[in-house]
Amino acid sequence: MAEGLIAKDVRLRIWGALIHNPQVIESVRRRCAAVLENPEDAQPGKNMLIRAYGISSKEREILEARGAVIADATCLFVAKIHKIVAEQTDGCTLLFLLGDESHPEVQGIFGYCGGKAYVYTDEEDLQKVFDDSVDLTKNHAVFVQ
Repeated sequence: MAEGLIAKDVRLRIWGALIHNPQVIESVRRRCAAVLENPEDAQPGKNMLIRAYGISSKEREILEARGAVIADATCLFVAKIHKIVAEQTDGCTLLFLLGDESHPEVQGIFGYCGGKAYVYTDEEDLQKVFDDSVDLTKNHAVFVQ
């Protein structure tokens, strides 16, 4: 998507790292893109390319409120998880997510959760969650990054 927009001479701003490939990111940046890390930096009427990992619903709302023109390159599988998490979690549903909490994909998924969410990377992390007196009698959903 980024390459197609660049070919049309569209000046892009990219939300965070586009993908895990520094050479591609640098190539895109050199040709016409700025990389932004804060939704508040979006400008009205400017093109904002959403990275493959997606963003949270709150971040999308901020971009829209600031008048950014959004080109969404969120991976279809990630977008599907966002939709499922939004539909399956509410104020009384616990979300358990196996993944890296510092990864933008996980942060985006959390942003669609309507209830309490926990991330863990291994059995030890999960045990810590259980040690925090998590009420497993509540509805819960488990997802993997």
